Amino acid sequence: MSTRRTPLVAVLGAVLTGVLLAGCAVESDGTGAQPSDPTSGGSVTSPPVEPTPNPPSRVPPTSPPAGQMTLTGMVEMLDIEGGCLVLRVGPDTYELTGGDRQVLTPGNRVTVEGRVMQGFASICQVGPIFEVTSARRA
Repeated sequence: MSTRRTPLVAVLGAVLTGVLLAGCAVESDGTGAQPSDPTSGGSVTSPPVEPTPNPPSRVPPTSPPAGQMTLTGMVEMLDIEGGCLVLRVGPDTYELTGGDRQVLTPGNRVTVEGRVMQGFASICQVGPIFEVTSARRA
């Protein structure tokens, strides 16, 4: 009985492969044009895309610059995932790491020095992570 099933499985596999490949095929008339779109009654073409030799580097507008920075703002504790210490600087929010916790107390207006940690994320996800190297009341 297994000798009869093997050819049947092989035939079914070949048919299934043919159906899958036919669904992926693209008609071509040799000119490189796209096939006609039956829903629009016309042909579907895309303008040629030229590669950019040196694409510009794109930095999201919310990403602050790398390097040493000085920020002044209000310290807050957000009730997220056990608490997230942040510094509000105008419309921007920075998650604070490091620094003197006696100075970085919720409700204090402070000036901090440090750097934004590029390429890092945290559970809080409230803004860039700012590594505080020094903090003082403002």
